[in-house]
Amino acid sequence: MIPWYEYLLLPIIGLAAGFLNVIAGGGGFIQIPALIYIFNLPPQIANATSRLTVCCVNATSMTIFHKHDQLELQYIKRPFIPTIIGAIIGALTAAVLSPKAFELLFGLVMIGIAIFLITNPKRLTASNRNVLHKPKLEYLAYFAIGIYCGFIQAGGAILLLIALSFFRTPHLVKATAAKNMLTFFITLFPTLIFAYFQQIDYAKGLLLLIGAIPGSFLGVKFSISKGATFIFYIIIIIALLTGLDLTISTIIDFLTNHAK
Repeated sequence: MIPWYEYLLLPIIGLAAGFLNVIAGGGGFIQIPALIYIFNLPPQIANATSRLTVCCVNATSMTIFHKHDQLELQYIKRPFIPTIIGAIIGALTAAVLSPKAFELLFGLVMIGIAIFLITNPKRLTASNRNVLHKPKLEYLAYFAIGIYCGFIQAGGAILLLIALSFFRTPHLVKATAAKNMLTFFITLFPTLIFAYFQQIDYAKGLLLLIGAIPGSFLGVKFSISKGATFIFYIIIIIALLTGLDLTISTIIDFLTNHAK
């Protein structure tokens, strides 16, 4: 039987995570630690359960973006195949291997991205900038991001949003809409893989969804009304928090294990 407090806490956590996931990603860094440290789920189960929420949130948000004429399919045609293939490879790896071994590298990459954006804000916020026309680099970037999203997922949407902004469209709101559609598909396949391995806690996942769906509505409204500058600052904050969380937790785990 589910304790009474889970019926209250999980929807609240889902609301915050759903809001962040729509705008720039990073909701997993609310959901996953909560599932591990408050609700005592093993890390792999928490990771898999979080995917269920992310998948449904992005399905909701992309339909809302479409109704507001912000979702353009042309922006996801090139990223679709490499990110899907990468996500499947990442999810299969995560099902049998702990992501801890790679979290320090991912954390440092996130911090580097945040510093780069802080020092070069117009690389994302200027709507009149030119996108990069380097197909080979673009395909490689989407494939690598797909692996990351399938493997860890939390924070991966930030990388996807930045890649879409660099390679596909200079408009952050439209890039955010495309990011949500791509995130739905690259989360769907890993979610099915985790379901096959019976690693999803459906009861907790559904309670998260009760809050996450309204959170996604709020996220879309804020993205459209506040525009590129708002999204840019959210990206910076989430990238920094993601990077610091991954880096510090990895170092603490290393020191703890070697102190024994």
